Amino acid sequence: MIRRLLVVLLVASPAFAALSPNVADWGNGPARWLMTKDEQRTWSKLQTDEEANAFIDLFWARRDPTRGTERNEFKDDFESRVRSADDAFKKGSVRGALTDPGRAYILFGPPARTPEVAAGGRNAMGQLQTTGRMVFEYSAADLRKLGLDRAPVFSQNNQGEYKIDPQQSNAFGAIQKAVDDTVINPDFTTTPEWALRGGVDAKVAPTPITRVSEVAVPMPIPVKQLAAGPKGASHLVLVKNLTDEIQPKSEGDPFAEAKPASTFASSEQLGYALQLCRDAAPETPVKVGLSISGTSGGKKVSIVSRPQDVTPEPIRAMETCSIVWASLPLASVHPGSYKLSIDVIDPATSQKWNLTRDFKVE
Repeated sequence: MIRRLLVVLLVASPAFAALSPNVADWGNGPARWLMTKDEQRTWSKLQTDEEANAFIDLFWARRDPTRGTERNEFKDDFESRVRSADDAFKKGSVRGALTDPGRAYILFGPPARTPEVAAGGRNAMGQLQTTGRMVFEYSAADLRKLGLDRAPVFSQNNQGEYKIDPQQSNAFGAIQKAVDDTVINPDFTTTPEWALRGGVDAKVAPTPITRVSEVAVPMPIPVKQLAAGPKGASHLVLVKNLTDEIQPKSEGDPFAEAKPASTFASSEQLGYALQLCRDAAPETPVKVGLSISGTSGGKKVSIVSRPQDVTPEPIRAMETCSIVWASLPLASVHPGSYKLSIDVIDPATSQKWNLTRDFKVE
């Protein structure tokens, strides 16, 4: 979900306004799982299809294992993994390659097997339990090669979506290592003449699809529940490393690792998270509207987004509470002093909450 509100600032950003939908969608598709942080920043600043297609050609050239040939085996393998992930992990309208298991499959490669259960229900205390989990099993040698301390585990939420469980392995850290490891030609600053070209239209020959198998595994142990927080939206924090600092899947306070920040560089992402407790199921969608107001260079700045439908992330240790969170790119926000205002609206009850935080961009 971090994710789903990136469009908020992109709507007001001239960098994306000029990109055609086909080109802009490339950056929102499975290729985004391969982007380094520097590439993410560069992509966010591109203003034309020509610039974007040149970026895409260089993007693949930096990952081509066979210099001097037009064929790019890495891209060929990537497209194959995307097809496999789309086929195996699709959930509703979300393509499989854009789910958490799809992301891991693309970056870590096919596991030996991916166990899954579908049983669930309520425990002896009447608490709703996770309905299942999925484990990507790799050999000990592959775990070491990938930088994983244990097999990645994906816990299934009430909507049937599998999410990386950061308490079960160091999957997020290994993902960053996998992204960095894809760049095998870091010296390339322009696309070589021999490299595959064509931007989003560049094609490589397809390879066979690898299917993902499923077998049953035991249910995870229920987590001891904490006392529910106050009803409504609260605990708004701004952080720089959202997925590292906010842990809705932890067995305790999801904000325990948060390092609140008030000053950000324009090259950074502004992450925000707030707690939402209500009578409805934690994953019941809400509408979230954002606005940023302030001054930059003596001029007033105002960026407003229309409310977007957002599905909160349930807090594992607080049955009736969830996290509303997102990461906003600041590449288009000039240095200055600002206020972030967040409106959370519960469509079921028409209740509305507003939370604000001041921040600076340097």
